[in-house]
Amino acid sequence: MANNLIKIDEIRNSLSKIVDIKDCRKLLSITEGLMIATRKEYRATQKMSEVKEDRDRAYNTAVKASELRLLAKVKLGELLEKEIKQGRPSKNPRNNSRILMLKEIGLSWDDSHRAQRIAEYQDLIPEVVAKAVERRDIPTRKDMDFAIREIKEKELKEKIQPIPFPLNKYKTIVIDPPWPVEKILREKRPYQDSWDYPKLPRTAGADPAPGFPPP
Repeated sequence: MANNLIKIDEIRNSLSKIVDIKDCRKLLSITEGLMIATRKEYRATQKMSEVKEDRDRAYNTAVKASELRLLAKVKLGELLEKEIKQGRPSKNPRNNSRILMLKEIGLSWDDSHRAQRIAEYQDLIPEVVAKAVERRDIPTRKDMDFAIREIKEKELKEKIQPIPFPLNKYKTIVIDPPWPVEKILREKRPYQDSWDYPKLPRTAGADPAPGFPPP
């Protein structure tokens, strides 16, 4: 456990020095191994150890490893974004040179997108970690995805201006009510993580429109 803590501190200190995407990708693989190892150690300690200090120590190590994994993704996202701004590779998602470059370093297009998105919203990481700790849980990428989705939906609501309800008479009105449905985060569709319009509770859709009598 002590060795894992030393590795975590060493990698965290070295992140700022990484300037090459391939080196960052290798470091990301190491952080993934650390994350898996510390989680296994935490689960084993929960079952085997009766000493609370040991369980807490194993849990804190697992949390630090998971946080480090997110920070490594931030670094990768920053380096990928830097490559895009310099024109290497093209911003066009169908550009073969970019796909080939990503394959060479063991990344898919989705991996690239997720890393850049986490880098864009990296300020959320302390909050994501804190909320996981409150639940006595270990922070994951899905927790980060959920936090980003909440922020994006909030930003969307602030941008949308209400449209006045039409008071004229029509034979048919077709609507898509913004009912409170949740999108499912899918690995194959990482871009579909937030709604394009704000949602309302079911009761709001039953209220009479302004200027119309209740049904």
